[in-house]
Amino acid sequence: NAGLNTFLNGDRDKGIAMMTQGIKRPAIKRLDDAKLRLGVSYALNGERAKAVEILATVAGNEGIKDAARLWSAFAKQPAQSAAPAVALVPATPPTAPAASK
Repeated sequence: NAGLNTFLNGDRDKGIAMMTQGIKRPAIKRLDDAKLRLGVSYALNGERAKAVEILATVAGNEGIKDAARLWSAFAKQPAQSAAPAVALVPATPPTAPAASK
């Protein structure tokens, strides 16, 4: 999905616009998948009410509806300030214990 790729590469508004336009096409093959991606994008973009609205329209099988329900629960949570970045690698390497004699 070009819209999702655009969104994930940092041009969030353009990505959402592309996905919204794509959903309106009559020949879309997996509409529920597209709605899920759009709803997730809205949630990650901080547009939580819009995310809940879109995710509520997701139907289908194969876990798509369950995934939409989980993302909707996430979107309904109160917005919190960004968590501090956590370093995955220690700033200084650990020192080896001194060898015993």
